[in-house]
Amino acid sequence: MDILSEMLTTLRLNASVFIHSTFCQTWVIDMSGTTESKFHLIANGGCWLHLPYGNPIALNERDLVFLPHNAPHLVTNSPDPPADSTPRNLPAQVVTGPSTTLICGRIEFTQNYWNPLIEALPEYLILPTNESNGSALSKVVDALIVECEENRDGGSVVIDRLSDILFIEIVRSYVTQSKRSSFLAAISDSKLGKALAAFHAEPGDAWSVQSLATVAGMSRSAFAERFQGLVGLTPMSYVGRWRMQHAHHLLTSSSIQLHSIASQCGYKSDEAFTKAFKKEFGQSPASVRRREDLVVTAPLVSVSSDGGQATKIMFTPSEAMDLYKKGQALFIDVRDKSDYQAGHLPGAVNIPELFY
Repeated sequence: MDILSEMLTTLRLNASVFIHSTFCQTWVIDMSGTTESKFHLIANGGCWLHLPYGNPIALNERDLVFLPHNAPHLVTNSPDPPADSTPRNLPAQVVTGPSTTLICGRIEFTQNYWNPLIEALPEYLILPTNESNGSALSKVVDALIVECEENRDGGSVVIDRLSDILFIEIVRSYVTQSKRSSFLAAISDSKLGKALAAFHAEPGDAWSVQSLATVAGMSRSAFAERFQGLVGLTPMSYVGRWRMQHAHHLLTSSSIQLHSIASQCGYKSDEAFTKAFKKEFGQSPASVRRREDLVVTAPLVSVSSDGGQATKIMFTPSEAMDLYKKGQALFIDVRDKSDYQAGHLPGAVNIPELFY
């Protein structure tokens, strides 16, 4: 069982690049106010990473910075703290003198209630890919730089997929190099990894600490102690939480009936499953599925709230959320009569309230 692939599928990895620009003279990259994981790839030149503590860190060409928890940080042209008046995120209109080209991106997970992969990573990672020529990570960095520079047809899709692969290679590099206790260390552990793989392959089986320990080839007490030491959760706490993630994934990505999902997640009754699900997510399984079944219609779509040329466009909920984040006004028509009368256009709707 490939645990990492199964988790990335369930958590729905979605990476993208939002800056590919050249900066010169005095400049600052500031991602304050956002929550997604961020990466900064120095495609050309050099710069400085400022964190709230410690000295500024020099970044060289082809260094890759990854901030899993989007810790407060600035990327600048100087080791000196930037003035508050220095414009943020403003690329050079005309390049004069020394310059730096950056590729900056975000790593998001559509399913982000609990993410043991991100939790296992430190506050920041700096990976000098110039020193790893020939590695898989270095090759992905090469491909990402070329794709961003050449601006070919289909490039935005290729860049997003390369960003997905970049995250996976970052995780692989960290697992290889780190000695830190974490969930990722448990995956690669020769004994705990077997138990985790067996559980992820069949999360609905009647797992217990003893059955997991048997798969790992350990005594019950030794397994429980080692598992909690690395993962930070008891074995059964991990089993329970991941079953809920798996259930949420099935509810929002399939038409499998509720009782079948409950069974696939180790519950013998719909009632017990619903109670556990609501405790984890604060809403019932039926409510989650109902929101995923919404059909969002945008008869008027424009960048301002005063409307525009009438068109009729159908969006999935996730697509509608993307439009909302870009500031586009949507008018909503929903099949789910428990939320809105079908066929009625209630006017501009606050989409996060609709879906959450």
